[in-house]
Amino acid sequence: VGSSNCVSPSPTATRRFGVTPHFAVRDFRTAAGRRSESAWFIPGPRSIWAILTHGKGQDGREMLRFLPPFVEAGMPSLVISYRNDAATSPSASGIYDYGASEWRDLEAAGQFALDNGAEGVVLFGDSMGGGITMSFLERSPLATHVRAAILDAPMLSLADAIAFGAERRNLPPLLTAIGKAGASLRYGVDWAATD
Repeated sequence: VGSSNCVSPSPTATRRFGVTPHFAVRDFRTAAGRRSESAWFIPGPRSIWAILTHGKGQDGREMLRFLPPFVEAGMPSLVISYRNDAATSPSASGIYDYGASEWRDLEAAGQFALDNGAEGVVLFGDSMGGGITMSFLERSPLATHVRAAILDAPMLSLADAIAFGAERRNLPPLLTAIGKAGASLRYGVDWAATD
């Protein structure tokens, strides 16, 4: 499935976090056949795999600090990217869906793990990666293979995050409501699907 070259994301970061400096890069497809983004693969002897999903505006390097417990436990690990990440292919809309569509990229990673010997997976999601993880758990038939989910500061409600940010900037609630309506009309944001 896909490519298998090795990369070293950052020698300094890998030394700092105690992670093997070379990662195999894997590509996979979503159930709908859309090419999902590549992932860093760290091999391990266990049959339970870890899949780590970073937050918006980050990349796999953000997950290096969370990898050591999984690697030390011998869990094969995937650090995934998802649609609309920097340097990845965009979705049809070209904008983040805050978990409403990105969960399919996590699903593709889960299917890759299962196809390659995993008996189950542990999911780790940071920030928007937590929202993606929860969308996966709510929508994917592969959720039955999840043994545990770990969320670090998850962004679980886009509407609440927008309201919080607007309040901190002293924006009137009416202006926030107009902005949300405009986002729905212009970009097709489905606020319920992002919760």
